[in-house]
Amino acid sequence: MGDAAMNSVSALLSKLHLDRYVEIFEEEAITETELLTSMGAEMLRTNLEELGLESGAIDQLAAELFPGEHIVHQAITGGPMAEDEQVILEENAVAEAPVPSGGDKLPEDLTQEEIEAAEAEAQWLLSPLSMLDLSHTKTMLMDKMREGIDFQRRGQFANARAVFSKALSFDAPNRRMTAAIYYNRSACQRQLGQLSLALRDAQLAAENDPSNVRAWWRAADVAIVLGDVESAWDAITAGLKVNPRCQSLLALKLRCKRHT
Repeated sequence: MGDAAMNSVSALLSKLHLDRYVEIFEEEAITETELLTSMGAEMLRTNLEELGLESGAIDQLAAELFPGEHIVHQAITGGPMAEDEQVILEENAVAEAPVPSGGDKLPEDLTQEEIEAAEAEAQWLLSPLSMLDLSHTKTMLMDKMREGIDFQRRGQFANARAVFSKALSFDAPNRRMTAAIYYNRSACQRQLGQLSLALRDAQLAAENDPSNVRAWWRAADVAIVLGDVESAWDAITAGLKVNPRCQSLLALKLRCKRHT
């Protein structure tokens, strides 16, 4: 197969089993993948949405064309990190610098609540303010997000927490990005058994992006473990106002009722 064929959009769509969209791209005269990659990850997603592609197809194309950017996007738009219910109820200071944490492990299976939470409708977007040149800040934040996510994937939650703490020292381009960082740091606090800190970070994530169901879910989940029924109810109520049919929050609502 020649280079032109290998770099054609039709070949890419065929590889990803997205042949149903070939006609759309041909109508727009988008035949080479170089045109897609020249858009950048965020503009690609925006343009594909305007063309009418389904979100799943957009994710597939973004992951293929921008694998590094896709990792960060998934961390922001995806569901909660898998949680280990057997956490140690011990409060420690937030790590100022990365430290070895090889003993932390991710559980092998996601719970049903986590699977359902992954389907929540909240959108976490990286859309820098158009009036300012924030490219350098955004690049630094993206690098920190990737670094933190990599530590999380390896189960090194203290390292990840330190990286996300560093990211919070930058001026994020918007409140949703700030919320995403707090949300990820909350996951680390949860894994490290620092539940009060996990709750606070989840609440800060929700305050920065009240439309995000996952932030409310995490705040409610941790509050229930802490026995803070009032905070749990507040988070559940706020989250259900955003998405009344969110199954993960409805499940937490039942759990919360059992604690009263």
